[in-house]
Amino acid sequence: QARGLGAELRARYIDGAAGPLLPARWEAAEPLVVVRSTRMERTVATAAGVLSGLFAADAATMRPRVLFNGKDEWLVAHPASGCARFREIFERGHAASWAHLNEAQRGVLERVGAAAEQGLLRNARETWSNGSTWAIVAYRDQLACRAAEGKRVPPHVEREAAALDSAATLQMHHMFTGGAAFEADEAAAETEALRLWIGRMWGEMVKTAQAAPGDGRRLHLYSAHDWTVSPLLLCVCQKGDPLLETWPPFCSNLCVELWASEADDRRVRVLFNGSLVRMACSDADGTCSVADFAAALKPYIVTDYERECAPRSGSAKGAAGTAGI
Repeated sequence: QARGLGAELRARYIDGAAGPLLPARWEAAEPLVVVRSTRMERTVATAAGVLSGLFAADAATMRPRVLFNGKDEWLVAHPASGCARFREIFERGHAASWAHLNEAQRGVLERVGAAAEQGLLRNARETWSNGSTWAIVAYRDQLACRAAEGKRVPPHVEREAAALDSAATLQMHHMFTGGAAFEADEAAAETEALRLWIGRMWGEMVKTAQAAPGDGRRLHLYSAHDWTVSPLLLCVCQKGDPLLETWPPFCSNLCVELWASEADDRRVRVLFNGSLVRMACSDADGTCSVADFAAALKPYIVTDYERECAPRSGSAKGAAGTAGI
């Protein structure tokens, strides 16, 4: 899948009709490419796979340099990261997402849960039941992994795949937004949650777009998680966008492209898995000016992370459970 994504990016950015953004060979392209990943084997391997597909002729010999953020990780957020306010928001969203399950979510949980209790979805390491607040997400993860690995999925379980994906996606969106839909000031609660989820990454990307091409780079490649992609999408997609209705599949990619005309009119286009994302600032052609793009994302960009991480509701300790990425 990663190599296939690399081939797709090659078709767009090396062999595309708009002209090559990058040279076709890695030796010439390497100074123009920045690769950053979370410090996890699977994300590093994904980055290597994408580059192997992007520069297929040099896949056997290339040795790309992968950067890590260290303890100040901003590619993905986690409630155990040390940001007290983020933990408060996450636990609020987690509790609300479970307390406010809708009828469709409860129905799919009951049907898929019955199959799981029979051992049809259970794996050797984890056991989930309807009593777990992570049950819907866990069932969706197990089903997606089994399907991707070509393992058998009982037909009566597979029939629930679409409903399960929708149910898990909605629950996670409530977590990502801190349960904003159930707060008195939904917009303010959602903005604060997304700032702490992904605001530092947006800050880096907007700064890169504003500085280009002065830094001499042509491609900034970030390899991270679905817990990265979904919050990014929630910031750029408009309410009701179909792109928000499903969980990002394996090797999903969000491309933020910078275009410039001969008159140096610089514009931004965003693609998700090859589909155009129509942002609130988008013109008829689907692009935003760099200034409008930066203005649209400004509410989500963290300016003082340490200050914003200060707790507001006393103890950040909660009983919502633990989270895995």
